[in-house]
Amino acid sequence: MQAQCDKNITFKSELARQLGGENDGKEIPIEATLKFENNKVEFNLLIQGTAVVISGNIGKVTLCDWTAYLKNGKTEMKVNASKDGEAPEDTIIVIESKNGKTTLTIGGDPNDGNKLQFDISEYTVEG
Repeated sequence: MQAQCDKNITFKSELARQLGGENDGKEIPIEATLKFENNKVEFNLLIQGTAVVISGNIGKVTLCDWTAYLKNGKTEMKVNASKDGEAPEDTIIVIESKNGKTTLTIGGDPNDGNKLQFDISEYTVEG
């Protein structure tokens, strides 16, 4: 099953929400391309007219448990990522699908309680 979590994949999202903190549950209209390729991540986000790029290297896939890839299951990975070229930070990315509905959540490592979760509208798997 681990091979499923090593695939190159691009996700698209038009809606995200904040999890934790004072804005818990707040929905954010967004244009996002979330790309995983060759053990790297690159997220290109347009949030209320502001462009943000998050990029980094996947350090380790800590969970790869799918009954049907991107239909039911979960991947968790540790990533060293930077936002707009700032100093990199340890983050945790979780890709989770329940009955074909997929979300991608990014948060700090260790978990500080604040996360950003994307509703995935479409995806493309390469290889």
